Amino acid sequence: NVYGLKYLPSFVNSHQTSADYLEVIGRSINVDRGSGNGQFTNRDYLIALREFKKIRHIVKCIVEIGVATNFEMSSTHLWLSWKKNFTHYFGIDLIMDKKKHHEDWKPNVHMLECNSNDDRDLIVNNMISFGCKEIDILFIDGDHSYTSVKLDWEEYSDYVRKGGIIGFHDMALLDNPLVDVHRLWGELTDAGSPLGTMTS
Repeated sequence: NVYGLKYLPSFVNSHQTSADYLEVIGRSINVDRGSGNGQFTNRDYLIALREFKKIRHIVKCIVEIGVATNFEMSSTHLWLSWKKNFTHYFGIDLIMDKKKHHEDWKPNVHMLECNSNDDRDLIVNNMISFGCKEIDILFIDGDHSYTSVKLDWEEYSDYVRKGGIIGFHDMALLDNPLVDVHRLWGELTDAGSPLGTMTS
């Protein structure tokens, strides 16, 4: 499954907004428009939580590229609050000084201060050192440029297990020149794309 957190550009001043709706290829789940402060709305969070609770008993490895500083009502909060203790969470971010405390939240939380585009071997070796050879949930919310998000996709999607989940942040934000996630999403969902056809 490939998920995308989508946003309505008419509600957006920057890419720091909340989910407008969560789309699974082949079906959509409508949720509230964004709160405008980088957090899910309550309804967004509850919908994402409902979906996560269905699978959390089998999730062994979560990799989140781009970790929330403001912890409450974020994807980071969702994973860390509701993951099972045996689940390993790897948070990847360029700056961890205000995020390292997340490691105290639950067992098996690993914060890595590095660049997801340049440090794949470091990240994968960390995963393997904790027994994670495959990723169950990959959430891509780092640099939102086309080049960077495509590189994150190319470098980590092959590690996602069959039946795993890949999530993209800000994929429908069309009017911000710093955010080009929708371009990759278009390629992934276009049957003529060199990346192939994605199905749920």
